[in-house]
Amino acid sequence: MFSAPTIKTFNCAESNQAVRLITGRTWAESLGLGISFEQLTPEFWVNDDHRVIVCPYFDYRQLSDIKIMYLVKLLKRFNPLLQ
Repeated sequence: MFSAPTIKTFNCAESNQAVRLITGRTWAESLGLGISFEQLTPEFWVNDDHRVIVCPYFDYRQLSDIKIMYLVKLLKRFNPLLQ
């Protein structure tokens, strides 16, 4: 749960539909994943190729309803079936 995701598994056939969600920008930076992110907002970063979303930590003080709705929008971006 608190270990770095293995980037090499991102391209495996059985995980090509998986979306990796990393909560906390500082945590994401400390993982040293070796991939670049597109900054969508100050709180949300994404890497489309590896299907990774970095968002605020799941804490009521950091993840407001508006940010939750934005996160849902990002998840739908990776899975059209959720539309």
